[in-house]
Amino acid sequence: MTGAWPPFDHRFGVAWALVRLGTAQDRAALVERMLGPELAPRGPTRSLILNRIEPEMVAHQVLSALKAEYPDEADAAFERLAQEAPPLARRLRRFVSKCTHRTNEPLGAREVPRLELSALTRDPPPDASWPPAKFGGLPDWLGDPAWPVASDGRPLVFYGQLPVGGDPPRTAYIFINSSDDAWSFEALSEGNAVVVRPGGPPHLATIAKGTGPRLFEQVEEPNRFVRRARPVPYERFVSVVPGADPAEWSWPDFGPDDFPRPSHGDGNKIGGTPLFLQGPEYPPGEGWRFAFKFGAAWAGREMGDGAECYGFVREDGTGAFLWQCL
Repeated sequence: MTGAWPPFDHRFGVAWALVRLGTAQDRAALVERMLGPELAPRGPTRSLILNRIEPEMVAHQVLSALKAEYPDEADAAFERLAQEAPPLARRLRRFVSKCTHRTNEPLGAREVPRLELSALTRDPPPDASWPPAKFGGLPDWLGDPAWPVASDGRPLVFYGQLPVGGDPPRTAYIFINSSDDAWSFEALSEGNAVVVRPGGPPHLATIAKGTGPRLFEQVEEPNRFVRRARPVPYERFVSVVPGADPAEWSWPDFGPDDFPRPSHGDGNKIGGTPLFLQGPEYPPGEGWRFAFKFGAAWAGREMGDGAECYGFVREDGTGAFLWQCL
């Protein structure tokens, strides 16, 4: 193995990130290997490192700086990690590969155009395009219907439809699996699917049906004795307003008492620059372009504590969907 370990500040940053990506059994040993027994943290600082730091955000920052300033040493660090903790090294390499910054415009651009998803209404906005952007209801199909089904043959629940650009213009139809056995936040799993029209087939099998399971909401029906709620079909249309994102989100420096916060606001949107709740995450494979983001509860379906949903599209017209929680 060639190369030397980076200076202490970078070693500490790398250890800070890696220790949170490891298992409970390898964390303490790993941080001592990388820092040395004399520099390994003790007491409250150690507890902070092991339990509180956002691993993906820290890893993304320190590894980017490490690779830029100490490329040979970074390669050596990976080699040493691969020898001493192979499973952790594999996880880290996968993480770094999906942390590559990807926007819809060159990084040199000051702003990236986006469409803000604003008011939810029961009726389509007067200037709505076809198909209208909406959550709930039933799909307004472009072309032949293709309803995704799970491996057990059960159709997924229609979540919503959003325009995702392209020439000709494309619409992404979002579906989620309501089964407890298949519930998943990961992209390209049985937990969700995106059908892009016009475009390619989704990763799940489909059936040629235009209707299927849909979202419902609970509506209270007060009567003389008790308050009852009954499920009624949910459908809300979305107003779309032009806006812009910075080409890159900026973050404050990390430290023991710092928790990363963006320097700009974010929101429900189509296009723009993605700002991930738990750190950068893209579907497996190459060529994915960030397409949209929205709050799960805002759109009509709660998926966890403050869940944010992210959609992606490739040039071949395939789509993917995932979400992250606080």
